[in-house]
Amino acid sequence: MSSVTPQTLTLARQIPAGLPAEADFKLTTGQPIVPSDTTVQDGSVFLKLTTLSADPYMRSGVKTQPVGSPIGGFVTATILYSRNDKYKVSTLTN
Repeated sequence: MSSVTPQTLTLARQIPAGLPAEADFKLTTGQPIVPSDTTVQDGSVFLKLTTLSADPYMRSGVKTQPVGSPIGGFVTATILYSRNDKYKVSTLTN
């Protein structure tokens, strides 16, 4: 498998009112990872994100979360590697 470059979306500034804009967020790119069975710890899984939610409840977070904190949400992902018997490779999870 080829390398995967992780990205994190964080809050660049609090947004007390109005609609969020692209400049209100910061996208940080990490070091590439070549996922394999050895990079996944026992009991863990390595996921490929396929869908990230953008829901109304997130609005309160951009008003109050500290600058630099990650933006959380619900996701759908495909399991690429698994070292957890409950989660099988190639299945979708949320």
